[in-house]
Amino acid sequence: MKLTTLLLPLAALLAGCQTASRVSVPAGTPLFDVTASRETPPSRVAEADADDVAFWRHPSDATRNLVFATQKLGGLSVYDVEARRLLDALPGEVRYNNVDVVQGFPWGGRSVDLAVFSDRIGDTLHAYEILPDAPYLRRLPDAAPAARLFGGEAGGDTAYGLALWRDPRSGEWFAFVTQNDQRRFAQVRLSEQSGALRLETVRTFEFAAGAPDAHAEGLLVDPATRRLFVAQEDVGLYVLELDNLAPASPAAPSKVAIGAEKIWQSVAFPFLAADVEGIALLPAGPDAAGYVVVSSQGSNSFACYERQSLNLAGVFRVAATPEIDGSEECDGLDITVTPWGPAFPNGVVIVHDGRDTPSGATNFKWIDAAAVLRGLQPTPGAP
Repeated sequence: MKLTTLLLPLAALLAGCQTASRVSVPAGTPLFDVTASRETPPSRVAEADADDVAFWRHPSDATRNLVFATQKLGGLSVYDVEARRLLDALPGEVRYNNVDVVQGFPWGGRSVDLAVFSDRIGDTLHAYEILPDAPYLRRLPDAAPAARLFGGEAGGDTAYGLALWRDPRSGEWFAFVTQNDQRRFAQVRLSEQSGALRLETVRTFEFAAGAPDAHAEGLLVDPATRRLFVAQEDVGLYVLELDNLAPASPAAPSKVAIGAEKIWQSVAFPFLAADVEGIALLPAGPDAAGYVVVSSQGSNSFACYERQSLNLAGVFRVAATPEIDGSEECDGLDITVTPWGPAFPNGVVIVHDGRDTPSGATNFKWIDAAAVLRGLQPTPGAP
């Protein structure tokens, strides 16, 4: 099977150095700062290390929306629309690295909303039914025996990055999962079987670029353009077309090679500095208008690419204010442009902060989504 990626023309020389970029850099590319108006408190669980976030929308009351976050060895956290802590929990021996949320998953004859976490100790995925009120999450059983996705050593070369996707053409649900410390990721079919979560690996992918332990973490499925973005942290960003990832048989999973020539955007580009981490969509209008936002951890900045053309549209940083510090060493991020409580009527951008000040811990910064859009779409003639 041939795997097709989107390859754009090489950019010209920039700042006197030839780049490996395949995107064009518009003249006058916006470079701007935004600030956070909310931040989450550090987790109360020992050995917490914040990483990734995902949104859940209440069916009738936006003030009751929830945000789910991973704390690695600290388990998970739940926040309300004001970034207030609702729950810090360590549900057994787990190392939750990434989280994603889906709504309307078929389960035992009913439709449920799920928060799914990648577990680096169990080398698997854990699913929770989302509840609108405390305790907010109800753990769903794993199919027996519990699936090990990669067969790695607990806490080592195991399940890592995560993105969920429902293929509207087949109605099937999938997870894309990367493997820590390996150049590999998998496409996994999700289903309910006898009241338990069933995981079936249908395909694995192998990167040719980078050192043997050059893993990927950031994953994003764009349902409108039917693209899968994969960030191999110190190598580059890949864009794969989902239409070339037709379901394969779980009885005989196929292996697909992804060569170095498939890299759409390399970390040699000045606005991406290793590690390339979180990825999220910033919609800006109907259809597939908007941006793909990528965390450039090595430069403490966020590169924004036009969703259709993938040309660089701007770069922003989260700067400190006297009340709330900025974001450094960002891992995960997520974005919504739907109303998110009274403080964020235009939606919110939530980014990880790997060095919170003054606590020294890790947490999440909350930024008005409209502020990022204003920076990317400045009013002509405005100062």
